[in-house]
Formats: sequence, C-alpha cells, structure tokens
Amino acid sequence: MMIINRTTLFVFLIIIALAGFSCEGPVGPAGSEGLTGPEGPQGEKGDPGSVDIIYSDWSQLDWNLNDSSTYLYHKMEVNELTEEFIESGGVLLMYIKFENHIYPIPFSGGNDYINYNISIPGNLMISVGTYDGSGVEAFLKEGEYRYILIPGGVLANGIQGKLDLTDYNSVKAYHGIPD
Repeated sequence: MMIINRTTLFVFLIIIALAGFSCEGPVGPAGSEGLTGPEGPQGEKGDPGSVDIIYSDWSQLDWNLNDSSTYLYHKMEVNELTEEFIESGGVLLMYIKFENHIYPIPFSGGNDYINYNISIPGNLMISVGTYDGSGVEAFLKEGEYRYILIPGGVLANGIQGKLDLTDYNSVKAYHGIPD
C-alpha cells in the first residue's frame, strides 16, 4: 500500500489547480455594463477666452481725408471687416482715449461728436465734427483711437450677453485684450 504524505498531496493539488486555470479557449461574451459612479467635483472656472477677437493698437489718426478746424475725417483699412463678418452678426466697437479717459464711439459731448461708418469691404471711416460749425475740441483730434471686432455668435453666450460694451475696461478684461 502506498502512503502519500501531506506535502506531496498539497503539491499535487496545486498543480491540478494551476492546470485548470491556465486552459485556453474562446473568449466569452462581454459582461453587462456596471453601475454609474457618483458625479465628480465641479472644475475650476476657466479664464475667458478671446478666440477670434481682433483689435487694433491705440493710435493717433492723421485725419487723411479731411483735417480742418471744424470737421475731421479719417479712413482706415480693416481687412477683417467683410460682408461675412457683418452678416454673421459681428460687432465693431470703437473707443477714443485721451489722457486717462476712454469713451465709446459714437460719442457726443457738448458741441462735439464722433461717429464711424463702415464701407464693405474693409473700410472704416471716422468722422469728428461740431454741431454748430465751431472748432473741434483738441482731445478729439489728438486722442488715440482703437477698434475691437467681435465675431458673430461670441456675444450670445453666458455673461458676455450682459457685458456693457460701452465700458472699455469691462470689454478689455473679459476678452483678455492688452492695453
């Protein structure tokens, strides 16, 4: 009669168990989808973007079409001012800066006014005058001008729909526009 000691029996059972788990065969069907886990924490708010925002440098104008004491007229090329830009709802903002003050255009103060017109494609005309034909204030002639182009659709989202476009500093901060 053969006697099997415990160690031999234990080794024999381990070999049989390993042989059973190492078999190869066809892959079985996929299991069912697990339960949905809990929602993760809210991410940090990102910085506002300025994708596709176009802006000029601040610049003094040379009043290239008319430079008289009572009426100033300047024409500049802005290639991005296209029919497509206008038809898609694009917005043109204009500002004048003199000393530490920035005013939106169109602007009317006292006897003076500033206006702008767009002539497609790509022309922006700025006019300065007085209501009574007297002399134009020096700050209107010597101030620096800047335009900002915001493509259509950008204004319609979130907080920007409530943005005061006449407040240059708010527009600048929201779109990340440098001075």
